[in-house]
Amino acid sequence: MRLRRLIQIIAIGGVVCVLIPTSARGFTLSDIFQPDSNDTPRVKEAKSILRKNPQKKLALYGLGHGLFEAHQYQSARRVYEYALAHKPLHPEHLHTDLAIVYERLGMWDKAVEHYYQAKELVPDFFHPRYGLAYYYAARNENLDEARAMLEEISPLKNLPGTDPGQTRLQEFWHEAYGFVLMRMGEYAAAEKELLIAYEKIEPLYIGENYPSNYAKSVYNVLFHLGELYRLMDRPKEAMKYYREIDERYQGRFLDRRVVKRSTGRPAGRWELKRDRWLFLRMAEEWSRYDRYRYGN
Repeated sequence: MRLRRLIQIIAIGGVVCVLIPTSARGFTLSDIFQPDSNDTPRVKEAKSILRKNPQKKLALYGLGHGLFEAHQYQSARRVYEYALAHKPLHPEHLHTDLAIVYERLGMWDKAVEHYYQAKELVPDFFHPRYGLAYYYAARNENLDEARAMLEEISPLKNLPGTDPGQTRLQEFWHEAYGFVLMRMGEYAAAEKELLIAYEKIEPLYIGENYPSNYAKSVYNVLFHLGELYRLMDRPKEAMKYYREIDERYQGRFLDRRVVKRSTGRPAGRWELKRDRWLFLRMAEEWSRYDRYRYGN
């Protein structure tokens, strides 16, 4: 991480004070640790702990996750970067979570950089490979590498001490692999993999409240199947899965209780709409979906 020297100049009552951070790494999080009226219970608890001990590792994880679920991505980024600079318990998880935060910020080069760092630390770790495979498939580039990365860890292995029980994510391996195969034009093989994912992923589960588990949803699989059948010129089947998106999820996105449960506080209509996009990996899928739905 780059060393940064930050000088904050604060004018108070006409007196200029110069504050020089004391952190050896060149930055502090004292501003983020301060209470805020919008803090969720999780964020509030983590901040309280960190004001007493700024390097409390589990509290740093909790604060980063809490800020992520509240869509405060810039603040979450700073927390994860700070945690990485202070000998974290599992840096591979932090690199993966930070990569996902950079995705939300549209900083794709940084996201890829941290995915690769996580992968280098734990070569069989599923989450960074999943993120990288999606990145390449969404952009239709490096598809051979994406395919190889997934095939190298199939079937998924348990990783004691890092991600125990990783094999429980096998259905998401099928999802990512099917997406890559679709981009490679291997439609029959892609259909097989995506249908496995569709059958095994819990259909009403949108995602947990921290970055590494954002993928746990059949939501993406429905879009991939709709797109696959569109490409295979099977419009009736494409529409079946596109319509299922509305049937399964629209009510959940319009229900304030869903967002309140996730963030710990109610949200306005704009924020609800943003939540809908949060779990969608490829924005272009919506335009294709709408063309099918409205017959354009």
